[in-house]
Amino acid sequence: MKKLILVLVATIALFACEEKSKIEIIKNYDSEYHEVTTYKILTQNLIPAETKKQMNLEVNEIFSKTKCEFQSKPENYLYKLFIGQDGEIEKVEVPVSMNESENTSFLNKMNNWKFGKYVEDGKALDYQITITIMKVTRKDGTTFATTIGNEGDLIDEKVFFVAVEEMPSPIGGIAAIQKNITYPEIAKRAGIQGRVYVKAFIDSTGTVVKAEVLKGIGAGCDEVAASAVKKVKFTPGKQRGKAVNVQVTVPILFKLDDTVSEIKKPKAKD
Repeated sequence: MKKLILVLVATIALFACEEKSKIEIIKNYDSEYHEVTTYKILTQNLIPAETKKQMNLEVNEIFSKTKCEFQSKPENYLYKLFIGQDGEIEKVEVPVSMNESENTSFLNKMNNWKFGKYVEDGKALDYQITITIMKVTRKDGTTFATTIGNEGDLIDEKVFFVAVEEMPSPIGGIAAIQKNITYPEIAKRAGIQGRVYVKAFIDSTGTVVKAEVLKGIGAGCDEVAASAVKKVKFTPGKQRGKAVNVQVTVPILFKLDDTVSEIKKPKAKD
């Protein structure tokens, strides 16, 4: 009898082990796909200009017609893209507010998006980026556009030297900045003049990865000045012959009879 009971218990245990759990475990892709900062997205050109242009066109096409599952339509939609070593999207995490048909339409568009290869220590890695679909209201109507956040907001300012042996300088000289400056009409009408001081963070390739206004004069001049500096390529700053990240202050002078930009270089530290 005892032997029969032992066999019965063993049989029950065997079937219990074979029974499948009803709880599904969702895979966490964060451990497989490296999360890159905004700074690395910009400096490694992970979203090429052509891809960004294509994204904005297709995003506006889809989202201008979208009907959200919620009663109140959100202003922003977040999509997390998981990208392989070849720069192609492999998986996507979609916002809960979007319905299935619109997500399907958008994912079909994503199939054509080509991203850059993310490299770290000489090795290509799978990576992830989050894009925000933002509602943009302009005078000519409402549109939607993609953004990866405030460009440069993840930059560690501590890794940008204040002064080095060879300071960065704009390729093409002051004229390269000047040609990007248009005096705002509202500032002209108000008779506003003065200097806008822009701090530019220039990486070791000479790219301005971030530009922020330290002191402005308003009336649209601040935005014009920062934008003009960001559009210019610089010769990289150097320390002991090696290209390094450097921050410089760029004064942009707005005068009603002329628009002049000038760069003052701080003295190199010993």
